[in-house]
Amino acid sequence: MNGLMSLAFLIALLASGYFLVRFIIAKVRKQPTDSFKKKLIASVIATVVTLVGFNVTRSPEQIAAHNEKVEAERKATEEKKLADEKAAEEKRLAEQKTAEQKAQEEARKQAEREAVEERRRQEQAAQIVAEQDAFQNWESKINTGISAVDDHWENLWQYTLNSASNGAMDAQTVFQNLRELEHKLIDDEMIFQNATVPQEMSQSHATKMNAIRQGFASWAKLRRKGCENFRLAFGTGNITPQVMQESVNTINQADAFMLKSTADLVDLENEINSH
Repeated sequence: MNGLMSLAFLIALLASGYFLVRFIIAKVRKQPTDSFKKKLIASVIATVVTLVGFNVTRSPEQIAAHNEKVEAERKATEEKKLADEKAAEEKRLAEQKTAEQKAQEEARKQAEREAVEERRRQEQAAQIVAEQDAFQNWESKINTGISAVDDHWENLWQYTLNSASNGAMDAQTVFQNLRELEHKLIDDEMIFQNATVPQEMSQSHATKMNAIRQGFASWAKLRRKGCENFRLAFGTGNITPQVMQESVNTINQADAFMLKSTADLVDLENEINSH
């Protein structure tokens, strides 16, 4: 029975479609439409009747099966909806977790960068303090050498020449004083030579300090050479204006080293202590 009702419903449905098309064409062509209209109405009624008849003629088992199918489809749709919502939520949570982990990682890296920068600043500050302390110790050695050269030069060179020019000192004492001065200037030169640059100093500062100590060492060395030239000439009685000028020139050259090294020392001290 259901098969016949299904066939009748299909035929009625096709007829409805056919007469609907013919009705529309006649309407467009402005042809008579009454017959098509009646047939269309009849086919629509037949379609409705066969559809109702199909539903009425279904057995309880068929209705139950149909309802079960509809319910299964509804459940499947609902489950798919829930599964899609769950998948979307899981995706959102995963993306949120990834974003949080990324933010945490960036925060960790930033903290590490800040810690490294802080250690660098602390090390730099410690290096500055270490340099300043080391420089002061080194500078005290240089100042010791400067004071020694000045004292020996004043007490033996100037005093001896002044006494000799006034006739207050005999030739042997003059010769001995000048030789003693040479020996002391050798010791003074070694003060500068031994004032090695501390390892705490930076490369640029170490280079300047080496140049300064070598400049002061040359000062002591050239003063000794000037003194020696004069002493040798004095010992042979060959004190000529030329010999005196050569000694003076050598001593002036020595003092030029001293003046430059002193200026460089002051500049370097200001540079190191300005940090």
